[in-house]
Amino acid sequence: MFEINELVNFAQGNMGAASFLNQLSKHDAIESIIILMTIKNNDELRGAKLWVLYKDLGNMDLDRVYELCAHTPHNILVEACSRSDRSGLELVSPYCTASTPG
Repeated sequence: MFEINELVNFAQGNMGAASFLNQLSKHDAIESIIILMTIKNNDELRGAKLWVLYKDLGNMDLDRVYELCAHTPHNILVEACSRSDRSGLELVSPYCTASTPG
């Protein structure tokens, strides 16, 4: 499906992003594929932005990350991941039915 070199490229040396990508290998296969396809189809979602997606927007919950990837328009998701001050939560909250992390 995805080669290790591709995943390393996604992480861009960010250990948090690498940890997030590693967690996907232990998660539901269908949800993981949707998350990875979202990342693959958005060249801007790399490195630190993936860490923001997982840690800040997803609250380190892969089910929430899946929901964000499946329902948030790509341009809004990229913008939200660009905000390391957690203000991106306001952008994605209309697209996620899970409770907003606090």
